[in-house]
Amino acid sequence: MKNKTKILLVVTADILVFAIILLSFAWFHHVKPQKFDANHAFPLPEKRENLLHGKYEDKFTADGSVQKTENSYRSGNVSVEILSRDITVGGYPVHYYMADIYIKDISSLRSAVSEESDRRERVESLAAKHNAIVATSGDFFVFKQSGLEIRNGYVYRETINKTQDVCVIYQDGTMETILAGSVNLTAVYRKKPYHTFSFGPKLLDGGQPMEEFNTSVANWNPRCAIGYYEPGHYCLVVVDGRQEGYSMGLSMKELSKLMFDLGCKEAYNLDGGETAMMAFDGKLTSKPSNGGRENCDIVYIGEPLELSCTQEPFGRLGIIHGCRTGVSARHFEPLYANICLLKHGD
Repeated sequence: MKNKTKILLVVTADILVFAIILLSFAWFHHVKPQKFDANHAFPLPEKRENLLHGKYEDKFTADGSVQKTENSYRSGNVSVEILSRDITVGGYPVHYYMADIYIKDISSLRSAVSEESDRRERVESLAAKHNAIVATSGDFFVFKQSGLEIRNGYVYRETINKTQDVCVIYQDGTMETILAGSVNLTAVYRKKPYHTFSFGPKLLDGGQPMEEFNTSVANWNPRCAIGYYEPGHYCLVVVDGRQEGYSMGLSMKELSKLMFDLGCKEAYNLDGGETAMMAFDGKLTSKPSNGGRENCDIVYIGEPLELSCTQEPFGRLGIIHGCRTGVSARHFEPLYANICLLKHGD
């Protein structure tokens, strides 16, 4: 009897220790915001070419005026149309939203982080604060310890997670998705990155649907993804899910097929689940599971930034405005010093 009691106590102690370790890991990696400061930057050039090189002019207003409807936005530099679709997949109803995006300037594709003390905020709230035309959830990077993270040209983290695929959007408007363990930092930096995302997985291989993915969450869920057609032409996709009779969500395989069917050449999965949300004109457009959940960062489209010396990177307490000089870009020549970055036009 005593031996059984001792064994039971040992097993109970082991379970408690394991639970404490697991909870500590969850807190540190998924609940507690990580400190992040920009180490260096890849500033945009003062003179930037039209990403679309004069194509699709019918998507924009000729006089530069802004034209809005309940599901579209057009100006001289940005065109966004929100499409809402019902489809049937595997016998189940699925509802998704697609923002069809045309931009002339890469600075119109931006990222923002919550300035709240706990770094948590709903997508539509963050979108409204940043005058976003359309926005979706990002990659939850504030709450992660690893992953190549570059936002708006600033490098925040270079500790590459070898189990995650990486998405890179370059200053020339091209987008590349790189398989886990295959990221060559020197090669990426040579092409001047503007954004990177470390969530994934990548959804297309050579423009074709994929069957296997670097993720443990491949079953049916609410989804969020970014798609690429050509420089200046992108899409943001949100799939509602976990709502029987309305929308079940998609498996990663079905999301891959959807992005292929939408004509994307590259596509990448962003933070989904209850944070799979889309906001248009500062208002929630999608119908998220359980009403949605606060996130820490968004990917969004806005009017292009004006050249100035007054935009700072995300700070530990939020987005700080002020002139930043002496920022260097390691791994990339030439080194940048006394650079003039960009001011947020908000």
